[in-house]
Amino acid sequence: METGIKIGLILSVIISAVIPILMLAYYIFYKKQGLKPFIVGILVFFISQIILRLPLLSYVLPNQLWYMRLSLNPYLYSIFLGLTAGIFEEIGRYIGFKYFLKNNQKYSDGLSFGFGHWAVEAMLIVGINAVALLFNPNLVEGLGLNTTNAFFMGLERLFVMSVHVGLSMVVLYGIRLNKILYLFVAIILHGIIDSGIGILPQLFNLGSMGMEVYVLIWGLGFLYLIYKYKEKFNQLK
Repeated sequence: METGIKIGLILSVIISAVIPILMLAYYIFYKKQGLKPFIVGILVFFISQIILRLPLLSYVLPNQLWYMRLSLNPYLYSIFLGLTAGIFEEIGRYIGFKYFLKNNQKYSDGLSFGFGHWAVEAMLIVGINAVALLFNPNLVEGLGLNTTNAFFMGLERLFVMSVHVGLSMVVLYGIRLNKILYLFVAIILHGIIDSGIGILPQLFNLGSMGMEVYVLIWGLGFLYLIYKYKEKFNQLK
């Protein structure tokens, strides 16, 4: 295995496997009041995506004629995938905050929930795979993994951390105001982000670097949103 690929995979393992584990340990041992939102965030992602949405997309819908026709149009299919991701995850966030975290709806709880939601996605999508690749050079060669992609596996997860937290803040703030509109805003934002990941490479022929920049821009935008929401939550007090 090339040194560059190995370093990239190690970085991806640190970001997508080590950091989530350290986050869990932090909430268990040092920030116990944030543990429940963190765990609920994990469960919401796992249930909404792994148990509900992905099996639906993989085993149920492929048998439907309309879905097969839709999948032939890359743009409409990307929009469909983006919106379904938004619908399942954001409604999951709403249910998690509204019914399972009635006494955990502070700004810090939104952060904790978002970190949990991000942590399990990072672990399942990249962390486990990065560990497997790091200890299996033959698999790396078989996949044709290069240094750039080895680095981007983890960096992309790092960039989307603020997106997970920011969307959690939008949904939680709407619950605090008792305004369902914020849920729909979160769904649309989520749908736009995910749809762009499928559409932009086809529309503008963007490569890996271009897509990482796209994700980074959204990440920075949501980082600013998180900062602004701290003031909004303080005003609610």
